[in-house]
Amino acid sequence: IQHIPAFLHQVKRLMPTCGVLINNASIFERATFMETDEALFDRQMEINFKAPFFMTQHFARLFPKACVINMLDSDITTTHGSHFAYLLAKKSLAAFTEMAARELGPNIRV
Repeated sequence: IQHIPAFLHQVKRLMPTCGVLINNASIFERATFMETDEALFDRQMEINFKAPFFMTQHFARLFPKACVINMLDSDITTTHGSHFAYLLAKKSLAAFTEMAARELGPNIRV
C-alpha cells in the first residue's frame, strides 16, 4: 500500500493521458467465519478492499478526468459462508464503489 503513490506517479510520467484504472487484483481463500483467523482476514481486506481504496484515491488525484473499474463478485448478493472474509471484503468494495462514484463524479466515473 505504501508504494501506491510512487507507482502511480510513474504511471503518470509514462502515460500522462491514462484514463482508466482497473482494480482487478484479488485473493480468494476458503474459510468460514469460525475458521477465519486474523492473518487471513487481514490478507483479504488488504488485497480485496484496502488496495483498491487507496489506488482509487491516488489515481483520482493524478488523473482528474478518468474512469475507475472495480472488479467485484456476483456472490456479494448472497451470504455464502465458505469464503467469509473474502465476501466481506468484496461487499465493502461494492459499497466503496457506490460512495466513490458519488464523491468523484462527474469527472471520474467509478
